[in-house]
Amino acid sequence: MTILTAICCCTLLGLLSCSSPSDVEANRRTTVTNPPFDASLFLEVNRDHSDFGAVHRNSHRTLRLELSNNSTEESITIDRLEFSSNKFSLKLADNRSLPVSLTPKGSPGSVLLVDITFRPGGLFGDFVDALKVNGFSRAIASVHGLSPMILIEDIDFGEVPLRNKDWSFARIENLTTKSATVHEWRLTNPNGVLIAEIPDTVFTVDAGSSFTFIMRYEPRSLKKLEAQVEFSISGVEFVDSLCLMKGEGI
Repeated sequence: MTILTAICCCTLLGLLSCSSPSDVEANRRTTVTNPPFDASLFLEVNRDHSDFGAVHRNSHRTLRLELSNNSTEESITIDRLEFSSNKFSLKLADNRSLPVSLTPKGSPGSVLLVDITFRPGGLFGDFVDALKVNGFSRAIASVHGLSPMILIEDIDFGEVPLRNKDWSFARIENLTTKSATVHEWRLTNPNGVLIAEIPDTVFTVDAGSSFTFIMRYEPRSLKKLEAQVEFSISGVEFVDSLCLMKGEGI
């Protein structure tokens, strides 16, 4: 009985502390260090691409993103939110500041609102960037903004009673030092929109000047207007080629 007890104790001590130096080194080499936790894997974005459209130089436009924790078990912490370009900036809504901890999905505190601003400064250009979290290379959302040399105004007719008419003006503005040539234009999804005073032939918009055309909206149904005029323009870069129109028949 005494001999058996001694053998068991020796065996147990060997399991606990009798490893050789070579065994310890082997264990050290095979130990895997867990990588930093990538919070973006559990982040859900209400839209994975934000298009700011055409924004005039020295102006800006802001869109809101909604980030939410998609994990039903784990809270996640956001320490950093960043873009590569200084043309895009962000600010947390409701006067919040980083770091922010998002609670599990469906609970209070699981959503973060972020206001993203596109500000081209004094530059013309076509700008793209990606929103990244905590320094990881994986982007959770992409953004796009255009600062055009040719800027075409969009129109909002608002609410217009059926069979009534509403008139509006829009401009093609040439912000460059070169003439621009308008080759053709096309109206899609008109739904009661009539375009007037645009030539059917090729015309030019001189440097630093603008061309004004007229649009009439006469709604024919109780639905929202989502029409656009697309222009084919050459002679300059970074062209805003669309006049977007919205309104609603009531």
